[in-house]
Amino acid sequence: MADRTKLLQLLAIMTIVALAGSAAAIYILYKASIDEERDRLRETVQSRARILESVAQYDLEHYRLHYKADSYEKAALDASFKQFNDAHEKFKGFGNTGEFVIAKRKDDKIIFLMQQRHAESGIPDPVPFSSDLAEPMRRALKGQSGTIIGLDYRGAKVLAAYEPVGVYDLALVAKIDLAEVRAPFFKAGFLALIIAIFFIVIGTILFMRIGNPIIAKLQFQAHELMQSEKRFRKVIESDMIGILFWDNVGNITNANDLFLKMIGYSRKELQSGKLLWTDITPDEYLDQDRKAMEEVSSTGSIIPIEKEYIRKDGVRIPIILGAASIPGPTPGGVAFVLDISERKKSEKLIKDSLDEKEALLREIHHRVKNNLQVISSMLNLQSRKLKGTPEADLLQDSRSRIQSMAQIHESLYMSEDLRHVHLDDFIKSIAKNLFRLNKIDYSKIELGLDIAQVSLEIQHAIPCGMILNELLSNSLSHAFKNHENGFIGITMIEKDNRLFLHYEDNGAGLPENFHPEKSDSLGLKLIGTFVKQLKGELDISSNNGLHVKISFPRA
Repeated sequence: MADRTKLLQLLAIMTIVALAGSAAAIYILYKASIDEERDRLRETVQSRARILESVAQYDLEHYRLHYKADSYEKAALDASFKQFNDAHEKFKGFGNTGEFVIAKRKDDKIIFLMQQRHAESGIPDPVPFSSDLAEPMRRALKGQSGTIIGLDYRGAKVLAAYEPVGVYDLALVAKIDLAEVRAPFFKAGFLALIIAIFFIVIGTILFMRIGNPIIAKLQFQAHELMQSEKRFRKVIESDMIGILFWDNVGNITNANDLFLKMIGYSRKELQSGKLLWTDITPDEYLDQDRKAMEEVSSTGSIIPIEKEYIRKDGVRIPIILGAASIPGPTPGGVAFVLDISERKKSEKLIKDSLDEKEALLREIHHRVKNNLQVISSMLNLQSRKLKGTPEADLLQDSRSRIQSMAQIHESLYMSEDLRHVHLDDFIKSIAKNLFRLNKIDYSKIELGLDIAQVSLEIQHAIPCGMILNELLSNSLSHAFKNHENGFIGITMIEKDNRLFLHYEDNGAGLPENFHPEKSDSLGLKLIGTFVKQLKGELDISSNNGLHVKISFPRA
């Protein structure tokens, strides 16, 4: 009896919820419809008011020129109304009770001048301005604009939009009876109620007769559970993946044949309790396994981890292990073990091949650097023979450029990363080399470096290094008299995936009326070429020395 009572209570609750949901849905639709109708009326009345203003202003001007001063306003108003009526003669309006009404205030009364499309015919009678009737029109005549639910001149509750008209002190109202707006929702609500009651009755009958099917379903589910257990048993007994079970302290309680084959133990040894997880786990993995077991206890599973097991013969095998807890009165879990020995062999072969190619690439960088050094030495010997001539300076410039390129290959040869150059060390090496070539004392010309920890790929590092080589060579050769009391600053920052290089010195700067883009200087042409290669932007200025700003994308 108690169960039947609870069942009836549940049905009552479901009935109330269904009816409340239907009522809420209808109410929401009703509110949305009211809001939509408000917007439509507001847009309609505002557009019609502006049309009437335009027509009336034109008629006033026209009749003022052709009629007497004491009669042209009335003639203009009549003409405006006629045009307004003609324009809306075929207007279908909105609903059965929708209409436009135009009125003005005279003394203490609302005088209706025009009514368009309503069941009643004729112009409505005047309404006292202080009356509760014609609320939308009264607001419009006060100069207000908006929408309202209130009484119209008939005393009927309407949804109305009102708008003042800027000529003749008129006001315009577009309205529709609220009863017409509500009618479809009352009808829909009544129909929804009938349908809801019908389905509730049907649902109750069905609900009361599902006892036996529920029992049958539970029996079916029990059968399916047994079948699922059989299927799982087949998976365990298959050779697809190693599977083991453990208890609350981590001892292995059961495992399939494949797992036992992996670790070299027999089922008899497993059943005798001789197979413990600590026996097959290397010492360095014990803490990892304990943490994994704690994670399984707290979260129910772990992300697969890579580790090693020790076979009975002492050989280590690499495996991937995933685990999950098994709910029940006695805590425990199941783990799935995949032998990845073959994959590890393949990875070693790939790594050995990569190491061989890396060694070859490193040797290539070394030999390129050596060849560039040979060229640099040859240029140095040639420049000594031409010492004191412009040609010797040109050879030294070429030598510094070659050494900058050689420095890149030297950096790559010495680096663990053969694709990238560390800008900080690279720029320091270029500066040190140029100071040495130009026999500059660091105590006479100060070098300030503020380089972000940035690595560039070789296709960006070479033009960047060549730009700095040209700038430093120019400053050391031409910026300072007697190479004394000088300062050279190099700043490199990264922002929004762009690199910003600022080079400056406090030397003589650029000559007056010097235009870099018109210069025949090889160094400036090279700088411009390398900036374009970097897809960057270049700005050169002279203010208490030379200032060069370059920005280019990171990659």
